[in-house]
Order: sequence, then structure tokens, then C-alpha cells
Amino acid sequence: MKQIAMLATLLLTWGCGASEPTATSHLDTSSEPDSLVGSPEVEVFGSLQQIFAFGDLSATASLAEHGDSAQTVGLGALSGLRGEITILGGESWLGYPDGEDAISVVHESGPDEEAALLVISEVPEWVSFTLEQDTSYDDLAEVIADILETAHWPDTGALPLKIEGAIKRVDWHVIDGSRLPEGQASHEDHENAAVKGTLEDGSPVLIGFYSTQHAGVITHGGIRLHIHVVDTERQITGHVEDALIGAGSVLRLPAPTP
Repeated sequence: MKQIAMLATLLLTWGCGASEPTATSHLDTSSEPDSLVGSPEVEVFGSLQQIFAFGDLSATASLAEHGDSAQTVGLGALSGLRGEITILGGESWLGYPDGEDAISVVHESGPDEEAALLVISEVPEWVSFTLEQDTSYDDLAEVIADILETAHWPDTGALPLKIEGAIKRVDWHVIDGSRLPEGQASHEDHENAAVKGTLEDGSPVLIGFYSTQHAGVITHGGIRLHIHVVDTERQITGHVEDALIGAGSVLRLPAPTP
């Protein structure tokens, strides 16, 4: 697979700040028995199965009580599927449908809102990998899997991630629960009950989670990623449906705890 060849050229960057790495070296773990990627605790409230299989859109967590730390990242959906949640640096970005073709965005710390699904984690420090070629959304999970295997990650559960840089395209949506049929709704129903858009070029931030163990909980069956987008300049946030991540973009994963 072409992405495996890419792994040999990925750069490993250690640093406390996302934009100010302290050192850079080639990814070489042949003599390193410990994992180069950490396993921070991930909290999950609600599940996709609860939403899709049972039509339960009720609140499972309060945003005022979770996600206000500067180290917190997370994502989810508002109760009643009234919109999308993305948490970046302790600030909640909430995307609400505004008619059939537009959204309104609110961002603040600890908003008075409730989530039907909320996935959060505190990441005090990130380890960074530079993508040396354009990477499609479909290939991203395999790229991450290759990195984790080489970095000796023990696959302990869900793993938070952040991607920054030259994101060439992001197809996103914001769910509108008011347009869903009552009770259980299909994936097609959810697709039709969403405001959709595309971001091209620019420098949005992608926030998400990778997992091989949470199908039906935070990822859909057969899918290892759940990712949201925040574009601070264009005031856009939502669930990522597809993306093309440009060469030179940086994939950040949790650094190991000392």
C-alpha cells in the first residue's frame, strides 16, 4: 500500500506546544521497547448505537461539567441531535443548523448545553508526525495504524488525534434532529437530515479519535475514525464526512506520560 511507503519518511516531532516543537528526528523505533505514543484516558458518554439503533437522543452529559480544561479535546452531538460538538483547547465549538443550507456557530468554554454523545480526553502533550504526501480520508486510518504499530502502541482503546496544516478539502455536515423521523432512523435518514458543506484550502483543525475497539460506540461499524473540523477563520464546525489532507500537514497523537 502506498501509505506504508510513506511511513518511512514521516517525521517524529516532540514538543509541549502544538506550534513550537522542541526537537525533530526520523521515526526509528527499532531499539525502543516503550510506546512512543501515549494512551490518555478517554471518557465516553452515550453511543452511536444508542442514537441509531434505539433512536435515543436524550442528554448523557453536560458540557458545563466537561471539557473546560485547556488540555481537553473532544467531539459529539447535542442532545436531540440539534447540532455538532467539537472541543478544542477547552473551548466548545457548537454548530447548529440554521435552515436547510446554513449553520450558526457558537464557541465558548463550558457552555450551558447537553450532549447525546460526547467523547473527550485530556492531552497534556502531543507527539507530531508530518505527512509527506497528500492523504485521503480513506487512507488516514491505515496511516495511523502503521504509525502506531511502528511506535509500539499497545492498542489500549480510543486515541485522540489532531491534524493541522494545509488541509486541501473537508466535506462536513451538521446534523438537524428536527428533520429526522420519530423513533429509530436509518443512516440515510441522518444523511438527509443534515446541513452539508465543503471547505477548500485554508488551515482548519481536525479533531478526532481513532479506535479498533469502539464500533457502535464512537465509530460506525468497519470504521476506525470519528473526526470533526473547526475552522476559526471561517467560523465553521461540524462532522467530517470526507477530506483530503495536504502534504506537509501535521498529525498529532498523545505523547507518552513520563
